[in-house]
Amino acid sequence: MNKAIIFAILVFSPLHLLKAQIAPHTYWIQFTDKNNNSYSLDRPLEFLSQRSLDRRARQGISLAENDLPVSPPYLDSLRKTGGSILFTSRWQNAAVVYSPDSMFLYKAILLPMVKFGTKVYKTGTVHSLSSDLVAASDVETSSDYGASYNQIHQLNGDLLQNEGFRGEGMVIAQLDAGFLFTDSLQAFKSVWQRHGILGTHNFLTGTDSVFNTDLHGMYVLSTMCGNIPGQLIGSAPDADYYLFHTEQSATETESEEATWAAGMERADSAGADVINSSLGYTTFDDPAMNHTYADMNGHSTIVSIEASLVASKGMILANSAGNSGTNSWHYISAPADAEDILTVGAVDKDSIIEAFSSRGPTYDGRIKPDVCAQGKNTICASPIDGQTIPVSGTSLAAPIITGLTACLWQGFPDKTSYQVIDAIRKSSSIYTKPNDSLGYGLPDYFIARQLLQLGNERKNFIASVFPNPFGDNFNLSFYTTNAQQATVLLYNITGKILYSNKIQTQNNNFTVLNVQTKNVLAKGVYILSVITDNSDLVQKLIRE
Repeated sequence: MNKAIIFAILVFSPLHLLKAQIAPHTYWIQFTDKNNNSYSLDRPLEFLSQRSLDRRARQGISLAENDLPVSPPYLDSLRKTGGSILFTSRWQNAAVVYSPDSMFLYKAILLPMVKFGTKVYKTGTVHSLSSDLVAASDVETSSDYGASYNQIHQLNGDLLQNEGFRGEGMVIAQLDAGFLFTDSLQAFKSVWQRHGILGTHNFLTGTDSVFNTDLHGMYVLSTMCGNIPGQLIGSAPDADYYLFHTEQSATETESEEATWAAGMERADSAGADVINSSLGYTTFDDPAMNHTYADMNGHSTIVSIEASLVASKGMILANSAGNSGTNSWHYISAPADAEDILTVGAVDKDSIIEAFSSRGPTYDGRIKPDVCAQGKNTICASPIDGQTIPVSGTSLAAPIITGLTACLWQGFPDKTSYQVIDAIRKSSSIYTKPNDSLGYGLPDYFIARQLLQLGNERKNFIASVFPNPFGDNFNLSFYTTNAQQATVLLYNITGKILYSNKIQTQNNNFTVLNVQTKNVLAKGVYILSVITDNSDLVQKLIRE
């Protein structure tokens, strides 16, 4: 709705109706421009960290006008009109304002620099934000990962981590509803000891206190950086983290979209690389604010407009698809509809889509979700210290993707956010035949690594081995354009065959093979041969 129409409604509404519609609430005020601004793109360190600037420079991203803060004189005008500034949005050139004056919106819309204004808050019904706790059953374990093995191995994330790509040097920001017990549980001891929590902020209270409410953020964070030896290893155990409390779990109002946007821009200015959000918005305590499916086009809601800008700033957002798959509203929620993000659906341990996982497509026909990860019986830290608990929801699938994306990007710091997102999608199990439940399917982070190494080019035959030298195992990957049988042979230096395997390859797909050598091969030099219809690979390997 444009300003002229809103203005006409306000001017010609009877005064008693106007007061009923505009009670003492919180408002989203959007400005026409950024004129008279004391900030300048020539002095970016006044509003962006050096790490944020370095991230842009590394990806060839120039500063833009939407990087500038909102013009301070415009905020002063709102204050003089009777408003208190709660947050601002650089990217959307807007402010969230509280005013006890029932006529504030009427007065604000008359200001020449104001383009648009709307109410975003009304006290409503109390809600609880929680995930469904379920009993674990038939879980695959490993000595290091324990019961969390499947959720990482399912995406070949353990292959990345075994190569040393565990998120070191990468920064992840998490937007959530609170992080109860995160400052005390054993699962987070290692991240605290290495000073891996870089900062916290509570956008609801204006303080840095985020550890006294809601378990949701704790569960989510534990799937990324949790570390309980033999029970839980997160998807990015060596990354650094910012924890931002943006969600008010007691109510559901559009003002939470504004705090989400504020958290997103704080993550940008702090220098985050990857952002996790397991939040979504469709219906509110005030039904007049509800979104429709037509709004799920990536560019209608506050959060989706914000999310669609994330990649252009050199970051990657992984956002949960939502848990509405069995409801009358079975679609994704905002900001899962945004462009250039990884929207994450939920599967079980056997890679079968979960009924509760929200479906696509977006209203404008784009594939959603983008990818899926384990969201049923996902192993998280328990509130009982030293223990784990299985939790279900797309909220738990998204951080698995978030963390492994950070691990992947760690190995390719010169790649752009768009290139990394593209490689993850292309690595996925049904990339050539996506659907509205799985999206492009389950990503294979080993294949994504290969694609980034090759610049996303797919040749007739590609093969690589890592690590080399190797220890108890090595990984072999090769790509073929045509379905065929490949023969894998391992020789010693005398020519004796020590290992033989025949693998059926698929059309235009990578094959990944893990060869276990513990207690089988002595230290020394070996020859690996891979024979296909197109070509052969012969490579020297060293067992350490």
